[in-house]
Amino acid sequence: DPSIRAEAVAYVVDCLQFAAAVGAPVVQMLPSGESRLAPLSSREQEWQWSVAGMRTAAREAERLGVRIAIEPLNRYEAYLVTNTPSALIYLRDVGSPLVGMTLDLFHANIEEPDIAAAIHAAGSRLWHVHVADSNRRGLGRGHLDLPPIAAALLDIGYTGAVVLEIVPPEGTAGLDRDVRESVAALRTALSPRSR
Repeated sequence: DPSIRAEAVAYVVDCLQFAAAVGAPVVQMLPSGESRLAPLSSREQEWQWSVAGMRTAAREAERLGVRIAIEPLNRYEAYLVTNTPSALIYLRDVGSPLVGMTLDLFHANIEEPDIAAAIHAAGSRLWHVHVADSNRRGLGRGHLDLPPIAAALLDIGYTGAVVLEIVPPEGTAGLDRDVRESVAALRTALSPRSR
């Protein structure tokens, strides 16, 4: 529906304007609807619509000096952009220097055969990182291999935000513990001395 697509682009433009007003350097967004696992028309058509909408948003981002980071979601939550290779093709098709990507380690654990290689492939287009273990819990509570991931971030000279996005199964009762342990694990792994 063209009117829904126009509303989505207008919303992104509003977010970009808000980010510029408060000094936020990056707006993170999804290139397609979350929880849609198949196209309503065709994948190619929806790719074209998404790229066209992102180009419109990118023009506003360029005017405002705010970057957009698209986030690939795993195949159980989205279908259009699910991994780093598809994100890089999407970025190429959008063609804006102000559109890059977010890497969410929870989703990458499902979709990337080698997360460190995905980080190297993204390189300077990686602008935002979400951190959780393989089960969405705090670091050290799943099977995510953090040292090579942290080494890859250091290798590419990553300077963007590293954001905890953890969901402990016991709710807020375990959240403080998971945050403390995750921050400690990140500090150790991202320390240049740990290499």
